[in-house]
Amino acid sequence: MNKCCIWLPLIILSICLLKSLARSCEIWQRMMLLLHQGRGGRAAASLCSRMEGAWCLHSFLLLINSSKTSMDFPITSCTTNWLLLFFKSGQQSTLIHYEVLQNSGNAEATRTKREGEICVTVTMPRASHCPDHPLFSHCQILSRCDISAIQEVRDSRGTAIQTLLRELNRYDPSHHYSRLASKRLGRGSYKEQNIFVYRMDVVSVTDWCQFGDEDARDYKAFARGPFAARFHSPYTAILDFVLLLHHTSPREAAQELDLLFGVCTELMQRWKTENVMLLGDLNAAGAYIPASAWAGIRLRNHLAFHWLIGDGEDTTVSHRTCCAYDRIIVHGEELLGAIVPRSAKPFNFTQALGLSEEEALAVSDHYPVEVNLRLAPKAQREL
Repeated sequence: MNKCCIWLPLIILSICLLKSLARSCEIWQRMMLLLHQGRGGRAAASLCSRMEGAWCLHSFLLLINSSKTSMDFPITSCTTNWLLLFFKSGQQSTLIHYEVLQNSGNAEATRTKREGEICVTVTMPRASHCPDHPLFSHCQILSRCDISAIQEVRDSRGTAIQTLLRELNRYDPSHHYSRLASKRLGRGSYKEQNIFVYRMDVVSVTDWCQFGDEDARDYKAFARGPFAARFHSPYTAILDFVLLLHHTSPREAAQELDLLFGVCTELMQRWKTENVMLLGDLNAAGAYIPASAWAGIRLRNHLAFHWLIGDGEDTTVSHRTCCAYDRIIVHGEELLGAIVPRSAKPFNFTQALGLSEEEALAVSDHYPVEVNLRLAPKAQREL
């Protein structure tokens, strides 16, 4: 009985190892056949991504070293990852030097100077180079603009924006992108940030202001305080202007829109300028702003404020909604005169990037609204 108890687990373990080895050899043979047929790229990577267990990873490394000291095939998956550092071939153990590089998306194995050692460098596709990754679409959208505003950033550690900027600078190396971030805003545990992303080689930030920290009663009424930045732009018809970014609380959208009139007035007095552009998800449509509420919104009724995104526009991605939640509102005749006529509009990235609705919603549930400024007489491009 004791001998049976000892040998039975060993027999079961041997059977499992034999099955794993058989499975390993089967996958290895299938991958070799795919490579021999010239279909090694996507198909081989697909097979590898479905492998489970160490033996299957052994097969992948054996495959690289099967016939050549150097070979290439593309890895098309953005999520594939290899973890194994050693494998055994017969009775000899071979050391694998493993390295992951965020680069062009090829894998190659080359012999090093040390006998029996193989250096495997797996260069994975960057998110900004993988068309199926939402970050790729973010980079495509942001790289169109010299100044962009991003809202509802809820990452408390700040790594998301760092990753976005890194990928954006890699995607568009012709410019250097930087950021200006607000404080984390919101009542209670829910917090979010407003962030300006801008090309440092094109524009510069000369000042900024975070509302909501003061003791003023009106500013405390905001669920999230407005965030303003003053920009200097030497290439456009207007050299200095203010961007005021705000995300209204849907339940208090009408009240906050009216309070923004006072915020704009204070900014003009503080920075001694008339050129203020208010933009963001103002929830300025649909059930959030009842028809009876518009008459009491000074920002809407004062003749000095020009609403460039009309009520009939649709700034939502879903086909089930049609609302102009996101707006661009301009104050100041100089700034208004510097705007390219009819350039203010939502950017439908679903159509522009050829995305399905599901893919587009993974990028954002709102379309960005945009506007162009005229060039200065000697400038060679448009902001």
